[in-house]
Amino acid sequence: MVVVGDDEIHAERPRERGLADRCHPAVHRYDDARAIGSELTERQFVQAISLLVPVRDVGRDPDAELAEGADEDGRSGDAVDVVVPIDDDALASRERTTEPLDRAIEIEHRGTVLDGSCRDEIGHRRKLDAAGREDARDQRRYAVRGGQLHGVRQDPAAQRDEAHHSQVSHAGARTMAGVRLRTTMPTLLAFAIAACSPSSAAPSPTPTDGRPAPSATAAAALASGLAASPDAILGPLRLWYVSPDPAFREDARVVVTFPDTDPTAGRPRARLRSNGRVVDLVRSAELPATWSGALPLDGAPAGRQIVEVIVRLRGGEDVVVGTREFTLSAPEYVVWTLDFEGDAAGDAEMANTAAIADGLGIPMTVMWNPRVWTTSQVSGARAEEMLAWTKGRLAKGDEVALHVHMWTDFVGAAGLAPRTTPSWAGRGDGYDVPLTAYDETETRTLLDFSLRLMAEHGLPKPTSFRGGGLFASAANLRAVAALGFTADCSAAAAGPFGRLQLPWTLSSDAQPYNPARDDANKSGDLAVLEAPTIAGNTYGHTASSIAAVAQADLRIIAPEGQPAAARKALTLVSHPGTIDATERAAIEALLGAFTPYRYDRDAGPLRFVTLAQLAKAYSR
Repeated sequence: MVVVGDDEIHAERPRERGLADRCHPAVHRYDDARAIGSELTERQFVQAISLLVPVRDVGRDPDAELAEGADEDGRSGDAVDVVVPIDDDALASRERTTEPLDRAIEIEHRGTVLDGSCRDEIGHRRKLDAAGREDARDQRRYAVRGGQLHGVRQDPAAQRDEAHHSQVSHAGARTMAGVRLRTTMPTLLAFAIAACSPSSAAPSPTPTDGRPAPSATAAAALASGLAASPDAILGPLRLWYVSPDPAFREDARVVVTFPDTDPTAGRPRARLRSNGRVVDLVRSAELPATWSGALPLDGAPAGRQIVEVIVRLRGGEDVVVGTREFTLSAPEYVVWTLDFEGDAAGDAEMANTAAIADGLGIPMTVMWNPRVWTTSQVSGARAEEMLAWTKGRLAKGDEVALHVHMWTDFVGAAGLAPRTTPSWAGRGDGYDVPLTAYDETETRTLLDFSLRLMAEHGLPKPTSFRGGGLFASAANLRAVAALGFTADCSAAAAGPFGRLQLPWTLSSDAQPYNPARDDANKSGDLAVLEAPTIAGNTYGHTASSIAAVAQADLRIIAPEGQPAAARKALTLVSHPGTIDATERAAIEALLGAFTPYRYDRDAGPLRFVTLAQLAKAYSR
């Protein structure tokens, strides 16, 4: 990590005093007037790696933790054993300086070393633990997420949640490729590289015996086995994984380093203890001591899981050389839908809507209403602003879906006779007339007209739908399915809506299902997923009043810190035309209540998804 050389930038160049026949005194200890004579017989050939920022001499005390001051430069320095540049280190970036520094410096890591997300900083290195002071019989607990480093002593100071790292080495400072190692930085670099490698989205093939067939080379090596169980250092896993479905799968990526043994003869493998599934580990081309593999989680039960790294010994028995634990859960989903009602939405309200999504990192399903193009109540300029906002959200990865109300001008523009009854509010303009007032053929006419308008204005064909007021019948849904929609969220829990009774008989915690063709409340074979809107409507709420909604939602999913035995989905609704500062605070409070459960933060099994993603997850 450092180069010692009297502020020398090019440490690989021969020193002027020693010319070409001598080595660099800061590293090889040859021709070093400051070297202690008794140390000369101990030095081995090592290779220095030149970085751009030199550091003053290294303290001879193996337990020294503080940087030396400028007045201590005259002391003898301990030779550097190995130099490892770390990806995204301040020394490995373009931000490093080419000017010599006449002072002690502290090098901080800006980026992650071991975190699987490769984004969040875990911690800075504070302590070098010299090899000579360790006992190979001891064990140390690796300070990242409570994992264990096999074969080194336990550090009682390591705290699981602090995730700071200690340097680790084996007694005797083992020699590898002519370089005496004092730290496990190559190992940590291996973990960082392997953890940042994307895992395959495709299911891993599974042979009939539950594990991949070994190659010819591996099979030959398997016959020999290892003479003894090797030391193994396992990289970190996520704390949470979820069972794979058609929309999302993430295999448990196992990374292990064998610091002093080539384990090829033992055919290193990873095994999931709960179901016995085994995968072979593959040697890294860049870091030969590091092996990795992706362990599929299909069919594993929800709950605590243990990954075992195993090798075979010459006697034919498999031995476990390291383990990692994680929690496996059924997936949980939250869908945030945003209904344009067909009237004008202001810039401030749409800006609040976008700020919530961007600030919390949550995708939206934007329900576009094409009525803005068929009425004089919304100016052309305002409709264009709303459309531009929607296209901007589409470009950010949000979904654009379809939402219709039976406004009389919209229905008339579609070529149908408008109706003003029945209605849930008695408005007289058709906004509050339920879609159920129109039959299957009329529904198809309205949807065809909507899709044509959206296409003419540059919007993609939507695959998700919601009827105004949460009204829809089996006839309406047959028309929806016939036009290629894959998801509908018109359903809701049974109860009144204004003057009318909702057409649904569902419970307040109803889960997604495929409706029957003749009864929208029953499961059947209609090719559209019904995702009931059971997680609340944020309209009119404050940050205080929405607390009850949040508590009701949290009761549907698994308790915090516990895996879900079965998948769950929550769909909630807001309106981009009404989200003022008060409603924005309410929405942020509601969505923020799910933070301790979020999968993208490795806190639980819950993902925020679009309605289209939910339909794929539940596809059959």
